[in-house]
Formats: sequence, C-alpha cells, structure tokens
Amino acid sequence: MVESSNLQPGSMSQKDFAALGAQFQEAEHVTHIAFNHDQDVVVVGTNKGFVIYTIDPFCFRIYRAFEGGVRHTQIVGRSNVLLLIPSGLGSKFSSKTIVFWDEKVNKQAGIIRFEHEILACSTVRKM
Repeated sequence: MVESSNLQPGSMSQKDFAALGAQFQEAEHVTHIAFNHDQDVVVVGTNKGFVIYTIDPFCFRIYRAFEGGVRHTQIVGRSNVLLLIPSGLGSKFSSKTIVFWDEKVNKQAGIIRFEHEILACSTVRKM
C-alpha cells in the first residue's frame, strides 16, 4: 500500500495509484512495461492483454484483451501501432510471431513469423 508521505510532487496521486491497481486486479500478472520514444505514453502487457496509459497527466486510455496474453509490448513511435509478442499459451499466435496491432481500427495490421521463439522487439526513431 502506498502512503501519501511516499509520494513526491508530480508523482501519481493515491487515487491514480488505486485506479492503476484496480485495473490489474483481474489480471494475473504484468509481463512487460514499455514507453514510447517520447516517454509520454506507456503500454503494459499482461497475461490477458495490454493496457495503455498517458503519463502527464497520468490517465488510463485503453484496455484490450488479447487471447493468450502478451509477453512483450512496444509502441511504434507516436503512432497507434503496437508490436506485440504473444505468450503463445492458449493463443492463436505462437511466441515465434510479432503481431502489428493497429489500435485505431482495433485489429491486427500484420504478422511476422520467425523460426525461433522471440524474446523481445524494439523500434528506432527516424534518423
């Protein structure tokens, strides 16, 4: 439990922290946390899907259930596209797949399949 004396100016309020905890009551565990390149959005992968929050102000944006859960998540720049590595457990996608998820239309935009299990993925800014 977070006490108000532990909160620093500009950090989450107790109400925001409680709301964050409430979002994960039904999820068994968090599998991955990633920020976008500007660090103003965070995506949290769970064994049941993923959650997107804005940082300033801290605010819940989107929750999506993803069959079988997500092992790794990554936001592509400032876009509405996410890279998801499924857990492979009870999912129609194996853990050898990267799913390009378009949040604007709420469906997969593409898939890349690999021969071996994928441990992580990332994106780079334009140079």
